[in-house]
Amino acid sequence: MNRAARRKATAPKAVTEVSKLPEATARAGASLQALTAKYQDRLNAKPLDTMHVSFARYTAQVGAHSSLLLFAALFLPRIELPDYGQPIESGSTVVENNNTARWAWLDTILPAPPMQTSLDRPTHPFVVPLVVNPTWTLACMCLGVAVLQLWWAGFMKSWWTEYTDGENDEYGKAMAKTSHDKIAWGASIAALETTAISSVLVHISLVFFGAPFLSHAVNTYLLSLLISLLAVLVPAYVLGSPFTLHSMLSFAWPTAVPESQDEGRAKQLRKEETRRMIVRFGWLRLFIELESKTAIERALALPTFGALVGAWLASITLALDWDRSWQAYPLPPAYGAVAGYVLTSLGAVIFVDNTDE
Repeated sequence: MNRAARRKATAPKAVTEVSKLPEATARAGASLQALTAKYQDRLNAKPLDTMHVSFARYTAQVGAHSSLLLFAALFLPRIELPDYGQPIESGSTVVENNNTARWAWLDTILPAPPMQTSLDRPTHPFVVPLVVNPTWTLACMCLGVAVLQLWWAGFMKSWWTEYTDGENDEYGKAMAKTSHDKIAWGASIAALETTAISSVLVHISLVFFGAPFLSHAVNTYLLSLLISLLAVLVPAYVLGSPFTLHSMLSFAWPTAVPESQDEGRAKQLRKEETRRMIVRFGWLRLFIELESKTAIERALALPTFGALVGAWLASITLALDWDRSWQAYPLPPAYGAVAGYVLTSLGAVIFVDNTDE
């Protein structure tokens, strides 16, 4: 009797517990629908002129940025090197140049230019300063592109902050801008660090694709650095660096948090690793799966692919037997990368306002 009474007493509780499950599911579904409606209303309430202002800003800024990139590629290398190897004439005697020893180390970094053999078609005077010393040309291009890409990354980051801001009030935008300004220096260092690591990986890839391994090692690395500056620096600044030297060393040699450290330090490390993982997933989605959800992501991805495809297509001219001075390695892929980046940056204007949000 006691056992039967116990069963009878517990039966209503089981029914009650089972009946609670559909109620909880219904409440969760209602909450999800309310949250979806909330963000849909916020999206519909977002004024269209805000997107058009960003589109107009992008159009104006990308024109200036593309013009400055072309200037850095075509006119910055025209800076003449000191004439460190020529003797100095003094009257009827020839005096040895004292600067020879001072600038002798440049012989190993900037080798002598190749001899021009296509005398039937001489090089155009406008192209001569660019092809006289390809190593110096690439070095000047990398310097100019690095400065311009840092400026462009700052603009894209500010546009990213405005575009992805869910709130329309000015206070929220001002606070987001202030937070961005506080971490701008650290983000620049991390982006440059990621670019440097990427340049080494690109250098190895170029060697595997047939680039000279020892004879033109400096030229090959400058080409890989130029491609990394065009393709990696801006996304690393805007989206976050997927890997840094510290994260790679931590992955290779993981160190446990000492027990003497407080729990807050361990929580901070887990938070940083979670953030880094989210950044990596964003890079994989954008550059591997080729899935862009916003206009800013299209503006980031298209120039990156344009630089890579432009360098690859322009490298075809290296194998041709035209015997022209502008075919000197690595000028064709370098200028092809710049041209591809500029063309796709200008072409991204067409897709920037074509959003589905």
